[in-house]
Formats: sequence, structure tokens, C-alpha cells
Amino acid sequence: MNGKWILAALITVALLCAPTSNAQAQKQVADLVVSGATIVTMDAERHVWMDGAIAVKGDAIAAVGPNGDVLAKYQAPQTIDAKGQLIIPGLINGHTHIPMVLLRGPSTT
Repeated sequence: MNGKWILAALITVALLCAPTSNAQAQKQVADLVVSGATIVTMDAERHVWMDGAIAVKGDAIAAVGPNGDVLAKYQAPQTIDAKGQLIIPGLINGHTHIPMVLLRGPSTT
């Protein structure tokens, strides 16, 4: 009978010491996580993450970096597997000819 109690005690201790899903509970919540993509950044080091992820909260990027790092820190109700895709910074065309409109048609005589 003693052997059974010792075995039960060891199993109980093993279960109590086993890793649990606390890591999941400690993750920050984002609105969206996009993972697995090649990500080109515009940070100071011009990082390019070949297997990267982005966590988005509201209208802001909460994190960008290697896939494993971001997925270890963030969870989201919406996720996108972007494996094989490329994510680049938004392209904004600041080129304009509006000042030239004022010069159209003026008389040079």
C-alpha cells in the first residue's frame, strides 16, 4: 500500500511541476497577428525578417520581428498565415503637380 501512495504522490508532484498553459495566459492580446511572411521594415537597421510576424493592436503595429518571438509574446482572435507572402511598408506617393496648375495658361506677353 505504501508503494501506491508514493507513486500517487510522485505523479501529483510531476503534474504540479509540469509546464502548463500559463505561457498562453501571459501572452499579450493583439487584434491581429500575421505570421510566416517575409517582412521588410523601415527601422533604423532596415531589418528583413524572412520568417517574420506582425502583431497589430487597434491601428498600430504592436510588434514586428522573427515569427517565433512575436508568436511567443502575442495572441489574437484573428490570425493570418502569410507563409510565402511579402509584407512591405505602405507606399505613399508624395509626387504631385498641384503647384504647376497655377502656372498653366499665364500669358507670357
